Amino acid sequence: MTTTYPPSDDDDSHDNDVDFNDDDDEVAEILAKEKRRLELKRASQARYRARHPDVIAATQERWNDPRDYKKDRTSGWVISS
Repeated sequence: MTTTYPPSDDDDSHDNDVDFNDDDDEVAEILAKEKRRLELKRASQARYRARHPDVIAATQERWNDPRDYKKDRTSGWVISS
């Protein structure tokens, strides 16, 4: 009695391997976009600080002056009496 088996898929005619180069390219593109987004955000913040130095100075004074303000972690800034 002879046993027959289905044909083997060991040949290279069926390429079912995942192409990791495409994934690497996609990751690199995402990282480049994120880097660009952060650069634009930093530039925007720098422009704001340059255009509104009085607002920045007032904010820093409030932050650094513990006598007039205290930080309430649940609701933000509260003026102490």
